Amino acid sequence: MAIVIAVLGVGLILFINARYQPFVANTAPPQTNQFNDQAVALTTSVIGQHNSATDCWLVVSGQVYNISSYLRAHPGGLAIILPYCGQPDGTQAFSTKAGRGSHSSAAYADLNQFKLGPLNGTTSQTNINAAQNVNLPLSGEGYDD
Repeated sequence: MAIVIAVLGVGLILFINARYQPFVANTAPPQTNQFNDQAVALTTSVIGQHNSATDCWLVVSGQVYNISSYLRAHPGGLAIILPYCGQPDGTQAFSTKAGRGSHSSAAYADLNQFKLGPLNGTTSQTNINAAQNVNLPLSGEGYDD
């Protein structure tokens, strides 16, 4: 008799649990957008895919920068940077202003806002998007280089 009561009791508990489960609030934490957390390799082959006037990654001193949103605002013009987009190293071009002098400390500070990470390291899609949304003054507005 005790076994029958135990089986009936367990059956009743399972029935009630299954019956009322849909009414239990979902307490799981909200899912994050996994795309934003995706790791992106900063290899020369990946960098090489970002070689246009609308999608430009630049390598300077072993660091990778997504300067896509800055190209059209560059005081020296788009054409001077474009040949270095997607290339394995644009350090000399940047440090010498493509043979025309040197950049100011402000230019280095501005460049830092577009940093994705070290060459052959990784970054996240969140960092890529953030660099793409940096707003600096338009060409000629507050720049001397």
